Amino acid sequence: MKIRVNKNILKFLLIYVIVSLIFIFPFLKLGSVYIGWDMIFHLRRINELALNIKSLNFHPYVYTYDFKSIGFPAGIFYPDITLIPFALLRLLTGNFIITALVGVGIYTFVTLVVVHWVVYKVTQNNLWAFFTAVIYAFSTYRIVDIWTRFALGEFIALTFIPLIIYGLYAIIVGNYNDWPFLAFGMALTMLTHVLSTYIDILFCLIIGMLSIKTILNNNFIGRVFSLLKAVVTSFCASAIFILPFVEQEYTGIFSQPAPMKVSFYASPLFNVVKSMLNNNLFGNYNWGGDEAFTVGFIGLVVLVVGGIVFSHFSKLERIIYFICIVLVIFPTTLLPWTLFNHVSLINVIQFPFRELGIASFLLSFLGGKEVIFVVNHFEKYGEYLTVIFVLLLIICPWYSSVTTLRATNQLMNNCAIIESMKGNEYSTLNLDNYIPTRGLSTLNDVSNDHLGKINNHNYYFKNYVSSPNLITYRGLMIKKDDKVELPFYNIKNIQVIIAGKRQAVGTDNNGHVTFKPDRDTNRVEVKYIPSILDRLGELITVITWGSLIIVPLFKGKSRN
Repeated sequence: MKIRVNKNILKFLLIYVIVSLIFIFPFLKLGSVYIGWDMIFHLRRINELALNIKSLNFHPYVYTYDFKSIGFPAGIFYPDITLIPFALLRLLTGNFIITALVGVGIYTFVTLVVVHWVVYKVTQNNLWAFFTAVIYAFSTYRIVDIWTRFALGEFIALTFIPLIIYGLYAIIVGNYNDWPFLAFGMALTMLTHVLSTYIDILFCLIIGMLSIKTILNNNFIGRVFSLLKAVVTSFCASAIFILPFVEQEYTGIFSQPAPMKVSFYASPLFNVVKSMLNNNLFGNYNWGGDEAFTVGFIGLVVLVVGGIVFSHFSKLERIIYFICIVLVIFPTTLLPWTLFNHVSLINVIQFPFRELGIASFLLSFLGGKEVIFVVNHFEKYGEYLTVIFVLLLIICPWYSSVTTLRATNQLMNNCAIIESMKGNEYSTLNLDNYIPTRGLSTLNDVSNDHLGKINNHNYYFKNYVSSPNLITYRGLMIKKDDKVELPFYNIKNIQVIIAGKRQAVGTDNNGHVTFKPDRDTNRVEVKYIPSILDRLGELITVITWGSLIIVPLFKGKSRN
Protein backbone atom coordinates (compact mmCIF):
# COMPACT_ATOMS: atom_id res chain seq x y z
CA MET A 1 0.00 0.00 0.00
CA LYS A 2 1.42 3.39 -1.00
CA ILE A 3 1.36 6.16 1.55
CA ARG A 4 0.80 9.53 -0.04
CA VAL A 5 2.37 12.47 1.75
CA ASN A 6 1.04 15.94 1.17
CA LYS A 7 4.12 18.08 0.44
CA ASN A 8 2.29 21.21 1.58
CA ILE A 9 1.69 19.63 5.00
CA LEU A 10 5.33 18.58 5.25
CA LYS A 11 6.40 22.12 4.38
CA PHE A 12 4.36 23.65 7.18
CA LEU A 13 5.41 20.97 9.68
CA LEU A 14 9.06 21.74 8.94
CA ILE A 15 8.43 25.46 9.29
CA TYR A 16 6.69 24.88 12.63
CA VAL A 17 9.61 22.82 13.91
CA ILE A 18 11.88 25.79 13.12
CA VAL A 19 9.45 28.25 14.72
CA SER A 20 9.30 26.10 17.87
CA LEU A 21 13.10 26.08 18.08
CA ILE A 22 13.13 29.87 17.70
CA PHE A 23 10.68 30.12 20.63
CA ILE A 24 13.06 28.34 23.01
CA PHE A 25 16.37 29.39 21.40
CA PRO A 26 17.21 32.32 23.77
CA PHE A 27 17.15 29.89 26.69
CA LEU A 28 18.84 26.99 24.92
CA LYS A 29 21.72 29.35 24.22
CA LEU A 30 21.93 30.35 27.90
CA GLY A 31 21.34 26.89 29.35
CA SER A 32 19.12 28.56 31.92
CA VAL A 33 15.52 29.65 32.49
CA TYR A 34 13.95 32.45 34.50
CA ILE A 35 12.75 31.86 38.01
CA GLY A 36 9.06 31.96 37.13
CA TRP A 37 6.46 32.34 39.86
CA ASP A 38 5.63 28.61 40.06
CA MET A 39 8.68 27.11 38.35
CA ILE A 40 10.06 24.89 41.11
CA PHE A 41 6.56 23.67 42.03
CA HIS A 42 5.92 22.44 38.49
CA LEU A 43 9.40 20.97 38.13
CA ARG A 44 8.68 19.04 41.32
CA ARG A 45 5.48 17.71 39.72
CA ILE A 46 7.52 16.62 36.70
CA ASN A 47 10.11 15.00 38.98
CA GLU A 48 7.42 13.11 40.90
CA LEU A 49 5.80 11.85 37.71
CA ALA A 50 9.19 10.84 36.28
CA LEU A 51 10.03 8.77 39.36
CA ASN A 52 6.62 7.10 39.15
CA ILE A 53 7.08 6.31 35.45
CA LYS A 54 10.48 4.82 36.27
CA SER A 55 8.49 2.30 38.33
CA LEU A 56 6.01 1.90 35.42
CA ASN A 57 3.25 3.96 37.05
CA PHE A 58 1.96 6.70 34.75
CA HIS A 59 -0.85 7.91 36.99
CA PRO A 60 0.10 8.67 40.62
CA TYR A 61 -2.78 9.63 42.89
CA VAL A 62 -0.64 10.69 45.85
CA TYR A 63 2.91 12.04 45.58
CA THR A 64 5.32 10.01 47.69
CA TYR A 65 8.78 10.74 46.21
CA ASP A 66 8.85 14.53 46.13
CA PHE A 67 6.89 17.14 48.10
CA LYS A 68 8.58 15.93 51.32
CA SER A 69 7.13 12.43 50.93
CA ILE A 70 4.00 13.01 52.98
CA GLY A 71 1.55 11.40 50.54
CA PHE A 72 0.62 14.75 48.97
CA PRO A 73 -2.61 14.11 46.95
CA ALA A 74 -1.78 16.54 44.13
CA GLY A 75 -2.29 13.81 41.53
CA ILE A 76 -5.97 13.77 42.47
CA PHE A 77 -6.52 17.52 42.48
CA TYR A 78 -4.04 18.79 39.86
CA PRO A 79 -4.09 16.68 36.66
CA ASP A 80 -0.66 15.64 35.44
CA ILE A 81 -1.33 13.44 32.38
CA THR A 82 -0.15 16.13 29.93
CA LEU A 83 3.10 16.37 31.91
CA ILE A 84 4.08 12.88 30.72
CA PRO A 85 6.26 14.26 27.84
CA PHE A 86 8.16 16.38 30.38
CA ALA A 87 8.54 13.40 32.74
CA LEU A 88 9.90 11.20 29.96
CA LEU A 89 12.36 13.93 29.01
CA ARG A 90 13.42 14.16 32.66
CA LEU A 91 14.17 10.43 32.66
CA LEU A 92 15.99 10.56 29.32
CA THR A 93 18.14 13.64 30.01
CA GLY A 94 18.38 13.91 33.78
CA ASN A 95 18.46 17.66 33.25
CA PHE A 96 15.66 19.99 34.33
CA ILE A 97 16.63 22.77 31.90
CA ILE A 98 16.62 20.50 28.85
CA THR A 99 13.40 18.90 30.11
CA ALA A 100 11.65 22.25 30.47
CA LEU A 101 12.88 23.77 27.20
CA VAL A 102 12.33 20.74 24.98
CA GLY A 103 8.92 20.18 26.60
CA VAL A 104 7.94 23.79 25.95
CA GLY A 105 9.22 23.41 22.38
CA ILE A 106 7.09 20.28 21.86
CA TYR A 107 3.92 21.97 23.11
CA THR A 108 4.71 25.05 21.02
CA PHE A 109 4.95 22.81 17.95
CA VAL A 110 1.64 21.12 18.84
CA THR A 111 0.06 24.55 19.34
CA LEU A 112 1.20 25.72 15.90
CA VAL A 113 -0.18 22.58 14.24
CA VAL A 114 -3.49 22.71 16.11
CA VAL A 115 -4.05 26.39 15.30
CA HIS A 116 -3.20 25.88 11.62
CA TRP A 117 -5.58 22.91 11.46
CA VAL A 118 -8.63 24.62 12.95
CA VAL A 119 -8.10 27.96 11.20
CA TYR A 120 -7.71 26.22 7.85
CA LYS A 121 -10.99 24.38 8.47
CA VAL A 122 -12.73 27.75 8.87
CA THR A 123 -10.93 29.79 6.18
CA GLN A 124 -9.52 27.25 3.67
CA ASN A 125 -6.51 29.59 3.52
CA ASN A 126 -3.07 28.27 4.47
CA LEU A 127 -1.45 31.69 4.74
CA TRP A 128 -4.18 32.90 7.09
CA ALA A 129 -3.76 29.73 9.17
CA PHE A 130 0.03 30.15 9.20
CA PHE A 131 0.01 33.73 10.45
CA THR A 132 -2.66 32.98 13.05
CA ALA A 133 -0.53 30.11 14.34
CA VAL A 134 2.67 32.18 14.55
CA ILE A 135 0.95 35.21 16.13
CA TYR A 136 -0.65 32.96 18.74
CA ALA A 137 2.56 31.05 19.49
CA PHE A 138 4.41 34.32 20.13
CA SER A 139 1.50 36.08 21.83
CA THR A 140 2.49 38.03 24.90
CA TYR A 141 0.18 36.26 27.31
CA ARG A 142 1.41 32.83 26.22
CA ILE A 143 4.98 34.01 26.92
CA VAL A 144 3.89 35.43 30.28
CA ASP A 145 2.32 32.11 31.23
CA ILE A 146 5.49 30.13 30.63
CA TRP A 147 8.45 32.47 31.24
CA THR A 148 7.13 35.01 33.76
CA ARG A 149 4.70 32.87 35.75
CA PHE A 150 5.90 29.41 34.69
CA ALA A 151 2.28 28.38 35.09
CA LEU A 152 2.94 25.15 33.24
CA GLY A 153 -0.59 23.77 33.49
CA GLU A 154 -2.12 26.96 32.10
CA PHE A 155 0.54 27.18 29.40
CA ILE A 156 -0.21 23.66 28.16
CA ALA A 157 -3.96 24.38 28.36
CA LEU A 158 -3.47 27.25 25.88
CA THR A 159 -2.63 24.56 23.32
CA PHE A 160 -6.21 23.29 23.41
CA ILE A 161 -8.12 26.62 23.34
CA PRO A 162 -8.23 26.60 19.50
CA LEU A 163 -9.87 23.14 19.56
CA ILE A 164 -12.50 24.34 22.03
CA ILE A 165 -13.29 27.55 20.18
CA TYR A 166 -13.49 25.83 16.81
CA GLY A 167 -15.72 23.12 18.29
CA LEU A 168 -17.99 25.79 19.76
CA TYR A 169 -18.11 27.60 16.41
CA ALA A 170 -18.91 24.34 14.60
CA ILE A 171 -21.82 23.54 16.92
CA ILE A 172 -23.30 27.07 16.80
CA VAL A 173 -22.99 28.00 13.13
CA GLY A 174 -20.58 25.62 11.35
CA ASN A 175 -20.48 21.92 10.61
CA TYR A 176 -21.89 20.53 13.84
CA ASN A 177 -20.51 17.10 12.98
CA ASP A 178 -17.18 18.57 14.12
CA TRP A 179 -18.39 18.45 17.76
CA PRO A 180 -15.43 16.15 18.70
CA PHE A 181 -13.18 19.24 18.55
CA LEU A 182 -15.07 20.74 21.48
CA ALA A 183 -15.27 17.40 23.30
CA PHE A 184 -11.61 16.44 23.13
CA GLY A 185 -10.35 20.02 23.42
CA MET A 186 -12.25 20.41 26.69
CA ALA A 187 -11.15 16.95 27.87
CA LEU A 188 -7.48 17.71 27.20
CA THR A 189 -7.85 20.97 29.10
CA MET A 190 -9.46 19.15 32.03
CA LEU A 191 -6.57 16.68 32.01
CA THR A 192 -4.20 19.66 32.23
CA HIS A 193 -5.62 22.47 34.36
CA VAL A 194 -8.94 22.62 36.21
CA LEU A 195 -9.29 26.42 36.39
CA SER A 196 -8.61 26.79 32.67
CA THR A 197 -11.40 24.27 32.06
CA TYR A 198 -13.72 26.27 34.31
CA ILE A 199 -12.94 29.52 32.46
CA ASP A 200 -13.38 27.85 29.05
CA ILE A 201 -16.74 26.40 30.13
CA LEU A 202 -17.93 29.82 31.33
CA PHE A 203 -16.87 31.35 28.00
CA CYS A 204 -18.70 28.65 26.04
CA LEU A 205 -21.84 29.07 28.14
CA ILE A 206 -21.90 32.85 27.66
CA ILE A 207 -21.31 32.64 23.90
CA GLY A 208 -23.85 29.81 23.64
CA MET A 209 -26.54 31.81 25.45
CA LEU A 210 -25.86 34.87 23.30
CA SER A 211 -26.13 32.67 20.19
CA ILE A 212 -29.37 30.90 21.11
CA LYS A 213 -31.37 32.69 18.40
CA THR A 214 -28.88 31.60 15.73
CA ILE A 215 -29.05 28.00 16.96
CA LEU A 216 -32.86 28.00 17.04
CA ASN A 217 -33.03 29.14 13.41
CA ASN A 218 -30.41 26.73 12.06
CA ASN A 219 -31.01 22.99 12.61
CA PHE A 220 -31.66 23.34 16.33
CA ILE A 221 -32.13 19.62 17.07
CA GLY A 222 -28.94 18.57 15.27
CA ARG A 223 -26.84 21.24 17.00
CA VAL A 224 -28.22 20.52 20.48
CA PHE A 225 -27.67 16.80 19.96
CA SER A 226 -24.08 17.51 18.88
CA LEU A 227 -23.58 19.61 22.00
CA LEU A 228 -24.86 16.79 24.19
CA LYS A 229 -22.52 14.33 22.46
CA ALA A 230 -19.63 16.74 23.05
CA VAL A 231 -20.46 17.09 26.76
CA VAL A 232 -20.79 13.33 27.33
CA THR A 233 -17.65 12.52 25.33
CA SER A 234 -15.65 15.21 27.10
CA PHE A 235 -16.69 13.80 30.47
CA CYS A 236 -15.79 10.26 29.43
CA ALA A 237 -12.42 11.33 27.97
CA SER A 238 -11.44 12.99 31.24
CA ALA A 239 -13.20 10.64 33.68
CA ILE A 240 -9.80 9.35 34.81
CA PHE A 241 -9.37 12.69 36.58
CA ILE A 242 -12.96 13.83 37.20
CA LEU A 243 -14.23 10.77 39.11
CA PRO A 244 -11.38 10.59 41.69
CA PHE A 245 -11.54 14.38 42.07
CA VAL A 246 -15.29 14.36 42.72
CA GLU A 247 -14.99 11.36 45.05
CA GLN A 248 -12.46 13.17 47.25
CA GLU A 249 -14.34 16.47 47.23
CA TYR A 250 -17.54 14.66 48.21
CA THR A 251 -15.99 12.65 51.05
CA GLY A 252 -13.53 15.21 52.47
CA ILE A 253 -13.17 18.89 53.26
CA PHE A 254 -10.34 20.65 51.45
CA SER A 255 -9.55 24.35 51.45
CA GLN A 256 -9.55 26.37 48.22
CA PRO A 257 -6.02 26.43 46.75
CA ALA A 258 -4.34 29.84 47.10
CA PRO A 259 -7.48 31.86 47.96
CA MET A 260 -7.22 35.53 47.04
CA LYS A 261 -9.33 38.54 46.10
CA VAL A 262 -9.84 38.83 42.34
CA SER A 263 -10.03 42.64 42.63
CA PHE A 264 -6.36 42.72 43.72
CA TYR A 265 -5.28 41.63 40.23
CA ALA A 266 -7.53 43.97 38.25
CA SER A 267 -5.60 46.82 36.60
CA PRO A 268 -6.57 50.37 35.59
CA LEU A 269 -7.22 50.63 31.85
CA PHE A 270 -4.39 53.13 31.45
CA ASN A 271 -1.90 50.62 32.89
CA VAL A 272 -3.21 47.94 30.56
CA VAL A 273 -2.77 50.14 27.48
CA LYS A 274 0.71 51.20 28.62
CA SER A 275 1.71 47.58 29.20
CA MET A 276 0.42 46.68 25.75
CA LEU A 277 2.50 49.43 24.19
CA ASN A 278 5.74 48.29 25.86
CA ASN A 279 4.87 44.59 25.43
CA ASN A 280 5.31 44.12 29.14
CA LEU A 281 6.02 40.63 30.48
CA PHE A 282 5.93 41.73 34.10
CA GLY A 283 2.97 41.83 36.43
CA ASN A 284 4.16 43.61 39.54
CA TYR A 285 0.78 43.42 41.24
CA ASN A 286 2.27 42.51 44.61
CA TRP A 287 4.73 45.41 44.65
CA GLY A 288 2.43 48.27 43.75
CA GLY A 289 3.80 48.57 40.21
CA ASP A 290 1.71 49.73 37.28
CA GLU A 291 2.66 46.84 34.99
CA ALA A 292 -0.14 44.50 33.96
CA PHE A 293 -0.48 41.28 32.01
CA THR A 294 -2.07 41.96 28.63
CA VAL A 295 -2.36 40.71 25.05
CA GLY A 296 0.75 42.77 24.29
CA PHE A 297 1.86 45.06 21.51
CA ILE A 298 0.77 42.74 18.68
CA GLY A 299 -2.65 42.43 20.27
CA LEU A 300 -2.92 46.21 20.35
CA VAL A 301 -1.82 46.44 16.69
CA VAL A 302 -4.48 43.90 15.71
CA LEU A 303 -7.16 45.89 17.54
CA VAL A 304 -6.10 49.20 15.95
CA VAL A 305 -5.78 47.78 12.43
CA GLY A 306 -9.05 45.92 12.96
CA GLY A 307 -10.79 49.18 13.66
CA ILE A 308 -9.40 50.62 10.41
CA VAL A 309 -10.38 47.66 8.19
CA PHE A 310 -13.54 46.80 10.14
CA SER A 311 -15.76 47.35 7.10
CA HIS A 312 -13.85 44.57 5.29
CA PHE A 313 -14.55 42.05 8.05
CA SER A 314 -17.21 39.38 7.66
CA LYS A 315 -20.04 39.16 10.16
CA LEU A 316 -18.17 36.46 12.09
CA GLU A 317 -14.98 38.53 12.19
CA ARG A 318 -16.87 41.57 13.46
CA ILE A 319 -18.37 39.52 16.25
CA ILE A 320 -14.92 38.20 17.15
CA TYR A 321 -13.55 41.76 17.14
CA PHE A 322 -16.15 42.90 19.68
CA ILE A 323 -15.54 39.80 21.82
CA CYS A 324 -11.82 40.67 21.82
CA ILE A 325 -12.50 44.20 23.02
CA VAL A 326 -14.62 42.85 25.87
CA LEU A 327 -11.96 40.31 26.83
CA VAL A 328 -9.19 42.94 26.81
CA ILE A 329 -11.28 45.22 29.04
CA PHE A 330 -12.43 42.33 31.26
CA PRO A 331 -9.41 42.22 33.66
CA THR A 332 -9.43 46.01 34.19
CA THR A 333 -10.90 48.08 36.99
CA LEU A 334 -13.65 49.22 34.63
CA LEU A 335 -15.46 46.17 35.99
CA PRO A 336 -16.47 46.32 39.69
CA TRP A 337 -14.31 43.38 40.76
CA THR A 338 -14.64 44.22 44.46
CA LEU A 339 -18.25 43.02 44.27
CA PHE A 340 -16.99 39.52 43.46
CA ASN A 341 -14.28 39.17 46.12
CA HIS A 342 -16.51 36.90 48.18
CA VAL A 343 -18.45 35.25 45.36
CA SER A 344 -16.95 31.76 45.24
CA LEU A 345 -17.99 31.10 41.63
CA ILE A 346 -15.94 34.14 40.55
CA ASN A 347 -13.05 34.47 43.02
CA VAL A 348 -12.07 30.85 42.44
CA ILE A 349 -10.39 31.97 39.19
CA GLN A 350 -7.93 34.00 41.36
CA PHE A 351 -6.67 36.21 38.50
CA PRO A 352 -9.10 38.04 36.17
CA PHE A 353 -6.40 38.13 33.47
CA ARG A 354 -6.64 34.35 33.01
CA GLU A 355 -9.12 34.78 30.15
CA LEU A 356 -6.43 36.51 28.08
CA GLY A 357 -5.54 33.13 26.59
CA ILE A 358 -8.90 33.12 24.80
CA ALA A 359 -8.43 36.76 23.80
CA SER A 360 -4.96 35.97 22.42
CA PHE A 361 -6.25 33.24 20.13
CA LEU A 362 -9.18 35.30 18.81
CA LEU A 363 -6.90 38.29 18.21
CA SER A 364 -4.45 36.01 16.42
CA PHE A 365 -7.26 34.87 14.12
CA LEU A 366 -8.10 38.49 13.30
CA GLY A 367 -4.40 39.27 12.91
CA GLY A 368 -4.11 36.50 10.32
CA LYS A 369 -7.02 38.02 8.41
CA GLU A 370 -5.45 41.48 8.52
CA VAL A 371 -2.17 40.12 7.12
CA ILE A 372 -4.08 38.49 4.25
CA PHE A 373 -5.84 41.78 3.61
CA VAL A 374 -2.49 43.59 3.35
CA VAL A 375 -0.78 40.88 1.29
CA ASN A 376 -3.60 40.87 -1.26
CA HIS A 377 -2.89 44.53 -2.03
CA PHE A 378 0.65 43.86 -3.27
CA GLU A 379 2.15 42.23 -6.33
CA LYS A 380 4.19 39.05 -6.09
CA TYR A 381 7.43 40.47 -4.65
CA GLY A 382 5.45 42.84 -2.48
CA GLU A 383 3.78 39.79 -0.95
CA TYR A 384 7.12 38.30 0.06
CA LEU A 385 8.27 41.60 1.56
CA THR A 386 4.99 41.93 3.44
CA VAL A 387 5.31 38.42 4.86
CA ILE A 388 8.88 39.11 6.01
CA PHE A 389 7.86 42.44 7.53
CA VAL A 390 4.95 40.88 9.43
CA LEU A 391 7.11 38.05 10.75
CA LEU A 392 9.63 40.60 12.01
CA LEU A 393 6.77 42.60 13.55
CA ILE A 394 5.73 39.47 15.46
CA ILE A 395 9.17 38.22 16.50
CA CYS A 396 10.98 41.51 17.28
CA PRO A 397 8.69 42.62 20.16
CA TRP A 398 8.84 39.07 21.52
CA TYR A 399 12.64 38.93 21.47
CA SER A 400 12.95 42.44 22.89
CA SER A 401 10.64 41.61 25.80
CA VAL A 402 12.32 38.27 26.49
CA THR A 403 15.71 39.98 26.50
CA THR A 404 14.43 42.62 28.94
CA LEU A 405 13.03 39.88 31.16
CA ARG A 406 16.40 38.13 31.05
CA ALA A 407 18.21 41.29 32.10
CA THR A 408 15.93 41.96 35.07
CA ASN A 409 15.05 38.45 36.32
CA GLN A 410 17.30 35.93 37.97
CA LEU A 411 18.22 32.91 35.86
CA MET A 412 18.57 29.35 37.12
CA ASN A 413 20.63 26.57 35.59
CA ASN A 414 20.17 22.86 36.30
CA CYS A 415 22.45 22.84 39.35
CA ALA A 416 20.65 25.81 40.89
CA ILE A 417 17.29 24.12 40.34
CA ILE A 418 18.45 20.91 42.02
CA GLU A 419 19.80 22.88 45.00
CA SER A 420 16.52 24.79 45.28
CA MET A 421 14.56 21.54 45.30
CA LYS A 422 16.85 20.07 47.96
CA GLY A 423 16.30 23.17 50.05
CA ASN A 424 12.57 22.36 50.19
CA GLU A 425 11.57 25.99 50.49
CA TYR A 426 7.92 26.11 51.47
CA SER A 427 6.98 28.46 48.62
CA THR A 428 8.08 25.81 46.08
CA LEU A 429 5.84 23.12 47.56
CA ASN A 430 2.36 24.62 48.07
CA LEU A 431 1.61 21.79 50.47
CA ASP A 432 -1.31 23.65 52.04
CA ASN A 433 -3.29 23.52 48.79
CA TYR A 434 -4.48 19.94 48.67
CA ILE A 435 -4.54 18.51 52.18
CA PRO A 436 -7.64 18.25 54.43
CA THR A 437 -8.48 21.60 56.03
CA ARG A 438 -8.18 20.30 59.58
CA GLY A 439 -4.61 19.16 58.88
CA LEU A 440 -3.24 22.66 58.23
CA SER A 441 -2.34 23.20 61.91
CA THR A 442 0.13 20.27 61.91
CA LEU A 443 1.44 20.65 58.35
CA ASN A 444 4.82 22.07 59.36
CA ASP A 445 5.51 19.24 61.81
CA VAL A 446 4.39 16.58 59.36
CA SER A 447 6.24 17.93 56.33
CA ASN A 448 9.46 19.02 58.05
CA ASP A 449 9.89 16.31 60.68
CA HIS A 450 7.48 13.50 59.72
CA LEU A 451 6.15 13.85 63.24
CA GLY A 452 3.54 11.35 64.33
CA LYS A 453 2.70 9.60 67.59
CA ILE A 454 2.82 6.17 69.18
CA ASN A 455 0.64 5.82 72.26
CA ASN A 456 0.29 9.62 72.42
CA HIS A 457 4.07 10.13 72.50
CA ASN A 458 5.78 12.03 69.70
CA TYR A 459 7.59 9.83 67.20
CA TYR A 460 9.61 10.91 64.16
CA PHE A 461 8.89 8.54 61.26
CA LYS A 462 12.04 9.42 59.30
CA ASN A 463 12.99 5.91 58.19
CA TYR A 464 10.80 5.38 55.15
CA VAL A 465 10.90 4.19 51.54
CA SER A 466 8.82 5.73 48.76
CA SER A 467 7.06 3.78 46.00
CA PRO A 468 4.23 4.75 43.62
CA ASN A 469 1.20 5.68 45.76
CA LEU A 470 2.93 4.05 48.74
CA ILE A 471 5.15 4.95 51.69
CA THR A 472 6.71 2.20 53.79
CA TYR A 473 7.79 3.17 57.32
CA ARG A 474 10.58 0.93 58.62
CA GLY A 475 12.60 0.36 61.78
CA LEU A 476 9.57 0.68 64.02
CA MET A 477 8.91 -1.01 67.36
CA ILE A 478 5.15 -1.16 67.37
CA LYS A 479 3.28 -3.62 69.56
CA LYS A 480 -0.13 -5.12 68.98
CA ASP A 481 -2.95 -2.68 69.86
CA ASP A 482 -0.60 0.32 70.17
CA LYS A 483 -2.28 3.58 69.23
CA VAL A 484 -0.41 4.84 66.14
CA GLU A 485 -0.78 8.22 64.48
CA LEU A 486 1.14 8.48 61.19
CA PRO A 487 2.55 11.66 59.54
CA PHE A 488 0.21 11.01 56.63
CA TYR A 489 -3.12 12.76 56.04
CA ASN A 490 -6.10 10.49 55.67
CA ILE A 491 -8.25 10.78 52.58
CA LYS A 492 -10.60 8.28 51.03
CA ASN A 493 -8.92 5.10 49.72
CA ILE A 494 -5.91 5.28 52.03
CA GLN A 495 -5.08 1.89 53.53
CA VAL A 496 -2.59 0.76 56.19
CA ILE A 497 -1.05 -2.64 55.50
CA ILE A 498 1.01 -4.81 57.87
CA ALA A 499 2.43 -8.11 56.61
CA GLY A 500 0.04 -8.02 53.67
CA LYS A 501 -3.05 -7.50 55.81
CA ARG A 502 -5.16 -4.36 55.83
CA GLN A 503 -5.66 -2.65 59.16
CA ALA A 504 -8.71 -0.77 60.42
CA VAL A 505 -7.94 2.88 59.73
CA GLY A 506 -9.24 5.96 61.51
CA THR A 507 -8.64 9.72 61.47
CA ASP A 508 -7.67 11.96 64.38
CA ASN A 509 -8.69 15.58 64.92
CA ASN A 510 -5.81 16.78 62.74
CA GLY A 511 -6.70 14.57 59.80
CA HIS A 512 -3.84 12.08 60.34
CA VAL A 513 -4.10 8.36 59.62
CA THR A 514 -4.56 6.41 62.87
CA PHE A 515 -4.75 2.68 63.53
CA LYS A 516 -4.15 -0.08 66.10
CA PRO A 517 -2.06 -2.91 64.63
CA ASP A 518 -3.34 -6.47 64.94
CA ARG A 519 0.21 -7.73 65.57
CA ASP A 520 3.71 -6.61 66.57
CA THR A 521 5.58 -5.05 63.65
CA ASN A 522 8.59 -3.01 62.61
CA ARG A 523 7.21 -2.14 59.20
CA VAL A 524 4.03 -0.30 58.13
CA GLU A 525 2.82 0.40 54.60
CA VAL A 526 0.50 3.31 53.86
CA LYS A 527 -0.98 3.09 50.39
CA TYR A 528 -3.54 4.78 48.18
CA ILE A 529 -5.59 1.95 46.70
CA PRO A 530 -7.78 3.18 43.82
CA SER A 531 -11.49 2.65 44.45
CA ILE A 532 -13.94 1.05 42.04
CA LEU A 533 -14.90 4.59 40.97
CA ASP A 534 -11.24 5.41 40.28
CA ARG A 535 -10.80 2.27 38.18
CA LEU A 536 -14.05 2.98 36.37
CA GLY A 537 -12.74 6.42 35.45
CA GLU A 538 -9.54 4.91 34.08
CA LEU A 539 -11.49 2.33 32.04
CA ILE A 540 -13.95 4.89 30.60
CA THR A 541 -11.12 7.24 29.59
CA VAL A 542 -9.04 4.51 27.96
CA ILE A 543 -12.07 3.27 25.99
CA THR A 544 -13.00 6.83 24.92
CA TRP A 545 -9.53 7.75 23.67
CA GLY A 546 -9.13 4.30 22.12
CA SER A 547 -12.37 4.86 20.22
CA LEU A 548 -11.01 8.17 18.91
CA ILE A 549 -8.23 6.19 17.23
CA ILE A 550 -10.01 2.95 16.31
CA VAL A 551 -13.32 4.30 14.91
CA PRO A 552 -11.71 6.45 12.18
CA LEU A 553 -9.53 3.48 11.19
CA PHE A 554 -12.60 1.26 10.71
CA LYS A 555 -14.36 4.04 8.79
CA GLY A 556 -11.32 4.37 6.52
CA LYS A 557 -11.29 0.63 5.85
CA SER A 558 -15.02 0.59 5.10
CA ARG A 559 -14.56 3.40 2.55
CA ASN A 560 -11.76 1.47 0.87
